[in-house]
Amino acid sequence: MKKIFILVLTTLLLFSCASTPNNSNKQANSNETYSAKAEKPQYKGDGIRVAISVPSFGDTSKEKKWIPFYVQDSLTRNFAHYTKMTVLDRTNESVIKAELLLSESGEYSDENAVQYGQLTNAQYLVVGNIMKLQSSYDFSFRINDVETNEIRSTASGRYTITEIENGFAINEITKQLLEGLEIDLSQEENSELEKTNSQIDFSSQNLARGMVAEKNGNYVEALDFYFKTDGDTQTIAQQNVQLLLNGTIPTDSVKEQAEFLQKQQEKWKKIFKDLEIYLLHKLPVVVYDFSTVTEELNSDLKSARFTIEPGLKIIPNQTAVIVWKEVREAWEKLCNDKNYAPLVQNLRADSFRILSVEHEYIAVVKLFDEDGSQVKTLGYGEIRQRIILKYNNGYEIKSLKKYYNEREYRKITFGNVKLNDIEGNLYPKVYSVEKSYGGGGTPNKLIVNPCVYSVEEWENYLKK
Repeated sequence: MKKIFILVLTTLLLFSCASTPNNSNKQANSNETYSAKAEKPQYKGDGIRVAISVPSFGDTSKEKKWIPFYVQDSLTRNFAHYTKMTVLDRTNESVIKAELLLSESGEYSDENAVQYGQLTNAQYLVVGNIMKLQSSYDFSFRINDVETNEIRSTASGRYTITEIENGFAINEITKQLLEGLEIDLSQEENSELEKTNSQIDFSSQNLARGMVAEKNGNYVEALDFYFKTDGDTQTIAQQNVQLLLNGTIPTDSVKEQAEFLQKQQEKWKKIFKDLEIYLLHKLPVVVYDFSTVTEELNSDLKSARFTIEPGLKIIPNQTAVIVWKEVREAWEKLCNDKNYAPLVQNLRADSFRILSVEHEYIAVVKLFDEDGSQVKTLGYGEIRQRIILKYNNGYEIKSLKKYYNEREYRKITFGNVKLNDIEGNLYPKVYSVEKSYGGGGTPNKLIVNPCVYSVEEWENYLKK
């Protein structure tokens, strides 16, 4: 009996010892497989060239024309940030040529998508359509393989204007398109794309608005928007400025040179004309502080003198100064290029108006009662201040804060306010801003539309 027990025990031990190495090998193999899986590199689309076209847009309202350009720019930045694909943007020379050849509006249909991709040497092309609904916009996007026209990825959704402005719509469309391409996104990247920005991306919007203005031939308006960008979009905006104000004369034939200079002449003639109007309205910024109103009884005991302090000041608009300086420097560069001599000669009279600028502005302040009715006064409170721009090498563009600090507030006085016309408290308001011009007896005046800020609004503006 003992022999049998020993034999069985020995057999079990042998079987147990024999099976142990096999389990160990299985565990090791499992660990190796798991390790290999964990160490698998993320796919980011390496080596793929992708072009992102301006989506077609079904909203005819002028104030919303910036949306497709904003969407294109935002998708371009997202693809560049979240993938390793070579993303061709609007500053790429082949993209510029493709847009000029295929469509004046910069929007692309199914029929020419393949041609667009071939012109840009892109492998993938992102195309889209945005339709205006009653209270939202319908987005429909896809990624086409340029060679086969096969659809590689799609994305769609309905978004409000707020969701477009704060980037939520763009991020959601980006996520869908990248998932369709099986692009790997980290947990952090997914969180970024799912996050809703509390701040509207004004910089990208200004870039888009500038592109629309430039496409419509409103070059000075475009420059104004381009110089209101920052961060990544500022780089693209600066490149657009250079392309707008500078050009390379073709050397192939005299005929081509003449055609080029004719187009440049038309463009610069419009720039000079629009810049003059732009500076009239946009050069001044009015800041007022009407925090203290003192009254003093006149000797007739029927009227009073009202003094408002610290008062009001008129300062230069930094963006307008930058626009003027950039146009002035670009023109100076053309004047020094003998190839542009015919153009410079033809536009000498037009350019004279922007060589130097001197404007006198008048801010008109009036008194109102609690009901909003204007109080009769002998004359109005007027503040006159000049803004002078004179070009020279090294012309300094000052900060908004410095422009503000360099000018003192001018107090405003109403000398003869009838007591019978006063009911309750009086409130001063900036009634209008005028541009004074012309000499002689009575100067002419033109109503202008500058930015007007209370001191509190101005301080908040500076913080932004």
